[in-house]
Amino acid sequence: MSSDVAEVAQVQRIPFAPKVHEAICCELTKVSEKVVSILPAIESARPGSSSGIQVLCSLNNALEKAKLLVHYCSESSKMYLVITADSITSRCARILTQLNQSLQQVQNMVPPVLASKIAKVLECIRDVKFVIDPREQEAGTALLNLLAKTESSEEQELKTFQIVALRLNIISSIGLLVERRSIRKLLDRFCDVDTKKERTLKYFLYLINKYAKQLKHYDGEHQENLDTVENCLNLVTKPESDAHETDHMNQPSDSAIGVQSESPNGDMPPKEYFCPISGRLMYDPVVISSGQTYERTWILKWLEEGHDTCPKTSKRLTSFSLTPNSCMKDLISNWCRRHGITVLDPCVEVAALESWQPTNNNSVSSLKNVSTALLDGTMGACLLDESKLSNMSSTSYINTIQVSSNKQARLFTWSNDYKRFQSFLHFNQDMYLRFLSELSGLPASLQQNAMESMKNLLEGDECSKLFNGFLAALMLFMKQDSTQCNVEAQRCGAQLLLSVVTNERWESELTCVKEDLFQLLNTLLDGATYKETLMILQKLVHLSVLASDIATSNIPIAVQRFLGFEDEEHVTMAVEILSELSSHSKVRLHFLSSGCLEKLARLLSDGRQVLHCLNILQNLVDCGESSRVISDANGCIGSIAEILETGNHEEQEQAVIFLLSLCSQNSRNCQIVLKEGVIPSLVEISVTGNAKAKESSMKLLHVLRDITHAKSLEDPKPCAEPMCDVVEHPNETPKKLPPKKKPFSFFSRTMRQMSKYLGHF
Repeated sequence: MSSDVAEVAQVQRIPFAPKVHEAICCELTKVSEKVVSILPAIESARPGSSSGIQVLCSLNNALEKAKLLVHYCSESSKMYLVITADSITSRCARILTQLNQSLQQVQNMVPPVLASKIAKVLECIRDVKFVIDPREQEAGTALLNLLAKTESSEEQELKTFQIVALRLNIISSIGLLVERRSIRKLLDRFCDVDTKKERTLKYFLYLINKYAKQLKHYDGEHQENLDTVENCLNLVTKPESDAHETDHMNQPSDSAIGVQSESPNGDMPPKEYFCPISGRLMYDPVVISSGQTYERTWILKWLEEGHDTCPKTSKRLTSFSLTPNSCMKDLISNWCRRHGITVLDPCVEVAALESWQPTNNNSVSSLKNVSTALLDGTMGACLLDESKLSNMSSTSYINTIQVSSNKQARLFTWSNDYKRFQSFLHFNQDMYLRFLSELSGLPASLQQNAMESMKNLLEGDECSKLFNGFLAALMLFMKQDSTQCNVEAQRCGAQLLLSVVTNERWESELTCVKEDLFQLLNTLLDGATYKETLMILQKLVHLSVLASDIATSNIPIAVQRFLGFEDEEHVTMAVEILSELSSHSKVRLHFLSSGCLEKLARLLSDGRQVLHCLNILQNLVDCGESSRVISDANGCIGSIAEILETGNHEEQEQAVIFLLSLCSQNSRNCQIVLKEGVIPSLVEISVTGNAKAKESSMKLLHVLRDITHAKSLEDPKPCAEPMCDVVEHPNETPKKLPPKKKPFSFFSRTMRQMSKYLGHF
């Protein structure tokens, strides 16, 4: 990627430096420069037809959009840019699509040498990927979470603003001034035009004005280390006497900190760097609703055990959300880097610690007695052997803790049924229903972890432990929630069902409940979880034991309505499902009698999902009656004729194959195809298309020629007798004049010329 950036810098023609989304803008600029480099040659080739002029206009339009987008990222507010990251990437993707389509069209209108250069640019476009910077994504997520809250405390606002300021590097006075000006410019733009954006920008301005002064201690020394976040080694702990329990949470002693011998001046980390629960330096600090900061692993374990209070203040928590404390993480990371200390991810140790109490205090052992391998993080999670603490010398006694093999026993501690049996082997339907109901009602952070664990179990090799009725209970749970309009519970169930259909081991279980499953999916397609339902159907239609049954159900009709959606993702999923189902003869009636053909024709006319649409039509055209319905469908043949002229080689190939199948049915279909003026396009494809397209187009031209010739023989045009001044004798037999030769039609001349042309090869 660095070489690509250097290449763009050498021929910089979009002289803007993006504030945010630099990698995305760099990729877009690189592609724009490649197109600009061949644009003069394309214009010199003078593709003078109307379609050629349109393609050139489309190319210039896409390049102008790219330039404006990069300029927007260089002038707009950083805070506003990170919350609209998805919109930025979507705009970039649309620009690439427009460039790709325009270049593919113009490739067939220029000389071969230039066409090869265009092919290289197209290959470059296909390799482009737009990736959002993780730091910018974190800042955007923090701002969106803050905006989503109806009420937020000053402490939450400050924490969020600190995260955003550090991630976007707007902690200096100059950076804050530039950000203020950028926000005011956007306010002038959206004032009285978009009230929602206006309110958002005013709130950003309020955050800067209120909390900017509290960022001054981050400017300077810490700013140099903002990008340095290193993986570290957690300092090892040991129990202390009861007399020191209270002091350990607030003020770590020298022996507790365990400063490395190489640490200059024996500096100790501030007490704020230690987790109040474990007494260790924090690896991933998070803030809970009480405003206290803890290590993520330990506070999650605290909450999963059913506690609803803050471990340090004992105050009841208003919510269970965890907010990353990026400022604290940067400070700890910078301190450890300067002192040559690393902190280990505590996740590798949590499973080994069977029991713990947050009020018990631990002291951190000295790093002087820890081996170099442990300091380098190569020995895994280690603890001191307490039985030998009294005999400790200059050499540490370190035992590696093996993680318990029975991890599932601690997965779902919030479920009483699961805690009782320690697995799902003894669950019945009522237990599963209680489990799913409790899962859907968990706080967001706990629910996410529980869902991930459940998905891993459903998609893994041990899924057979749930073959005792989980699937039936899940479907009943989703059916109940659909009647109660519980959208979040439906979505939770749909995600679990998606994990089920992803694993082929569930195939026999799915077959047993297929009728109820199809009925449930048909209901969900009309609800709020239709996206998840389409994803489930994408998996199911590839199962041979279920695909034919799906084809005979009402699901194909329900899926067809998504063909008219504007959202490309939904259209793509729907077309792929229907394309897979169209190969079954039982589903043809649904396609022919439900207006599906007109929807496919509109998609073809718009150039959307062309290959899948043509595959559906190809599967339907085998039947004679189907071919008649297809040929009579409004705009269907006309849109395919447009594909012959504007599509790429693969699309043209599929379109020619379909028309050949259609015209092979009867002469009536041939006449309809001829009315769309496909002859010039077929002649061009027979010369410039790929091998399969050339062969099919020649066959289709011969079929059309034979039909035209047979038609002319069946309906000869009467020739008018020439006027003559000579009056014949009534008794004389008139002489028969030799018949005049009919002139060749345009089609006949074209075929003769093409035959002569092909004769040279």
